[in-house]
Amino acid sequence: MKQHILLFALVLVYFGLNAQECPSAFKPYTTAEYIYSCQGDINDRGEDSHTMTQRLRRDALAALAEQFKVEVNNQSVSKLLVEDGVSAQTYTSMSTLTSDVTLKLAHTKETYDRSRKKGWAIAYIEKNEARQFYRNEYNQALGKIRTAIEEAIVLIDRGYKAKGRDEKLLPAENHFRTAHEAIAWLALFGCPEDDLQTLMDECNAQRRQMTAMLADLEHGTAIYIQCEAKLNGSPYRTFSSETKGQLEKLGCHFVESEEEADWIIIANADVTRTQHFQNMAFFCWVDGDVSIVNAATGKVVYENRISDIESGHPDGIKGNGSTSAYEPSARDAYRQAAKIIAKKAYTVINN
Repeated sequence: MKQHILLFALVLVYFGLNAQECPSAFKPYTTAEYIYSCQGDINDRGEDSHTMTQRLRRDALAALAEQFKVEVNNQSVSKLLVEDGVSAQTYTSMSTLTSDVTLKLAHTKETYDRSRKKGWAIAYIEKNEARQFYRNEYNQALGKIRTAIEEAIVLIDRGYKAKGRDEKLLPAENHFRTAHEAIAWLALFGCPEDDLQTLMDECNAQRRQMTAMLADLEHGTAIYIQCEAKLNGSPYRTFSSETKGQLEKLGCHFVESEEEADWIIIANADVTRTQHFQNMAFFCWVDGDVSIVNAATGKVVYENRISDIESGHPDGIKGNGSTSAYEPSARDAYRQAAKIIAKKAYTVINN
């Protein structure tokens, strides 16, 4: 992997005056341990000294930012994409961060020689300070990644797969981008290659773990569902399939046994009331019990009458009326009950 760390080309283009053209007071900041831009000018426009040195200071900062224009070799980025799963955007975005880097790390000094009517300003970044800054940026990013993985594992072990994936793992992708940008800047500021390799290996290990976890969670929460319903005294299996259909829309999938499940949903329902007056529509109400079990712990986390899951159903779940028979109204009542159960189950599972 060593040869891949520095495959992306970081090409610096230096502007400004040479070190020999800086005043002696600035010479300590023009050694190999600094990246700098020194700007000087003769005051032939009648500026006061403060206005002039501040103009030169702005020019020095702008020139320093120019030095951080980064050219990224596209082929190298492609290799990194394959080897490390790093987005090309991570590196190409570095060229848009140059002013930000300058503002974070640059120091400035100004001086004015009244006898010669000449002013100077220098903007500089100490490489060791920059390395410390980006090592801290890397450590913070990797710490957030590790925390996200640890918290996701806890949620997954408790049966909250979707929550672990959506609230912990997926948001951590941004921290990988930050970590890789920090490594790139460390390379720029002279971090030893062996240290860079260690950081890259460390980051890649977390990437592999997260990728494996996301692959395991690809199909979302696993549910074993046991629904029993009756229509005219016979089993009405459509109620089970309709409940599954509603949960599938929410990103759940189903398994064939309780042992494979993250969550177990048990529902028993029947037609509990009918109504028909002469020359009027046929109406049916359905009701029953529902319970939701966390398969990881075996704990019943929710149980209730179907009619009590949400308000507005004091007599059960009422189906739309039919002008011909009770069955169409009963089927509609079961459809509505399936939606109510699925909505509640999804809320319980994700909270």
